[in-house]
Amino acid sequence: MIKDKINNIIIVAGGTGGHIFPALAVRNCLKKMSLNARIVTDARGYKIIGKTYQSIIKIPSKGFEGKNIFNKGLSIFLILLGTIKALVVLKKFKIRIVLGFGSYVQVPIMIAAKLLKINIILHEANATIGKANMVFWKHAKLKASCFKLHDIYQKNTNIIGMPVREDIIKLNNNIFKISKKDKLNLLIYGGSLGSANLSLGICLAICSLPLSTRNKISVTHQVKPDDYKEVKKNYSNATIEAKIQTFFDDISDHYTKANLVISRSGASTVAELGVVGLPVIYFPLPNSTGNHQYLNALKISKKKGAWLFNENEIKTKKFITFLNQLVNSPKLLMEYANNNRKISKPNATKDLCRLIKGVINEIV
Repeated sequence: MIKDKINNIIIVAGGTGGHIFPALAVRNCLKKMSLNARIVTDARGYKIIGKTYQSIIKIPSKGFEGKNIFNKGLSIFLILLGTIKALVVLKKFKIRIVLGFGSYVQVPIMIAAKLLKINIILHEANATIGKANMVFWKHAKLKASCFKLHDIYQKNTNIIGMPVREDIIKLNNNIFKISKKDKLNLLIYGGSLGSANLSLGICLAICSLPLSTRNKISVTHQVKPDDYKEVKKNYSNATIEAKIQTFFDDISDHYTKANLVISRSGASTVAELGVVGLPVIYFPLPNSTGNHQYLNALKISKKKGAWLFNENEIKTKKFITFLNQLVNSPKLLMEYANNNRKISKPNATKDLCRLIKGVINEIV
């Protein structure tokens, strides 16, 4: 009876793929360890997960930072409402551990956990700590991070990397190879929420490449639905072999075929591309909170595992010249792919689950 109570865990994840997929990875790992884990998310996260998984709990939430007075008021109201629901949920399922990956949906759960004196575990995915984690960091029994954080947050923090899905981890042993004779497969996507500049903008840049280079590449491109027709038309006019989709159902399949990736630099994406070991060009989201996407990409680019560009450089001569040279430099692609793999942490999911197990053993 005591064991059943101890094993009850809640994992809190916000409504983007960067939060949801790591949460699912940890949940599945804990399940293999015979530990009970439920996921709490918001409406967006619930939509991403769908009805495939059981034990999903939805909590209302809304961002606070950068909102107008009305929406800030609504955010506070939803935190209060969410806290009441969280108190009910934590008591109902006799939760003993709450694991948070950040985001606003985490706030009411953590408030409720503090009120009920439930053990808190936090994981910070980005190179700079997020607001939701910052508030509760000192209250966490266990802290883990993907990157080394600022000194005031790094104390007693385990640097384990970012949990990634099992199908991604399986690709860690793949060896990246490409020669001058091979056609380069270019994979482009703007994250789970899409991106206008990584949709039509990057398409126009690629179509500006010299004909000799365009003949050497094939493109798999995730685009915004509004841009689909125009992107398709541009690739066709530029005689570029292109597969265009508005959403990638199986990103791992695309990873296995890619020789170069152009992407945003959310923590989950950075971790996955490192585990797979692919050369990457990162265009960080300009308005990411605390500029975390830029800092994520900067950490990797400094170790020559990726290239970093600002979004306003997409259609510039500087970037087009760089891309042209890169397509024709297989040795450089292989060097960066190898570096990216070396700095990755493919065991992050298992390592985090072992840490959680350690907390459970302490409170038995």
